Amino acid sequence: MSVQAMSVGSGVLDELGAVLDRLVEADPAALADGDTVVALNRQLERLAAVNIRATATFEASRAWEADGARTAAAWLAVRCRLPVPTARDRVRLGRALRHMGVAEAAWLAGDVGEAQVARLARAHTPTTAETLARDQAFLVDEAGRLRFGSFTRLMAYWSQRADADGVEEADDAQRKRRRLHLSQSVDGIWFLDGVLDPIRGAIVAGELKHLEQRLFEADWAEAKARVGDGVSVSDLARTPAQRRADALVEMATRSAAAPGRMTIGLMLPISAKTGIGAGRAAPRSNSARPALSDPVNPTAVVPGCMTSARLNS
Repeated sequence: MSVQAMSVGSGVLDELGAVLDRLVEADPAALADGDTVVALNRQLERLAAVNIRATATFEASRAWEADGARTAAAWLAVRCRLPVPTARDRVRLGRALRHMGVAEAAWLAGDVGEAQVARLARAHTPTTAETLARDQAFLVDEAGRLRFGSFTRLMAYWSQRADADGVEEADDAQRKRRRLHLSQSVDGIWFLDGVLDPIRGAIVAGELKHLEQRLFEADWAEAKARVGDGVSVSDLARTPAQRRADALVEMATRSAAAPGRMTIGLMLPISAKTGIGAGRAAPRSNSARPALSDPVNPTAVVPGCMTSARLNS
């Protein structure tokens, strides 16, 4: 890097530091309205884009070798005190930007954020490179318009269309990572930990959320009867985490009480493309679900229908 370029960079950083000093000294209340919060996040994303672009240039220059580092990521981890995975992600994202000019420009403008750009980068493979170059402007526009969850689903669909074989391989790798550990401590407490692929995870999460919602409605009804119309979430007998735990127990209780204990559909492999086992029955409607017993009050029964109360999680 030339002396002139270093001087310009130093001057710009001095100006940035001065602006940040003013923001740090400002009364937080003066920055707390919605428009200002959005503007701050926009500028934060722009600064992140500048940082990643500079990191990519630094890696390409190989200046990090002068300090004896084996990689640019290793240099970042030490000199910037970053977790190694974070340093690697930044270097990897910087490399990806070299092939995503439209996404880089939108990020530098603050129109999209690091999360959206990183998702686009994950979709860039030798197989999808040409298609991504063609569709990048459309995808970036959607990234700036959609909520992140919707954009993630769009990218999953796009990846399926652009590289069905690659997506199938990735899905298979995710399925192979599935695991569940349930262990008991010396004082009888049970600890649960696991990983599920997107399809199996969605099946479990959907039923767990349904049962948790019904437990929430039971808690709300009980609290309203006790407190009156001024009831709030703080009056509920259980926290969201406790309701999820009780919902999981309810799932196991229903399974134990079911004829045959397990249907053949759940014993068959789940299709990666459809998410449905060969013998899996169609989902039941809410009206067909059995009444739910309340683990906190076993004598209480929650109706099968849903009410206007919303799940607080």
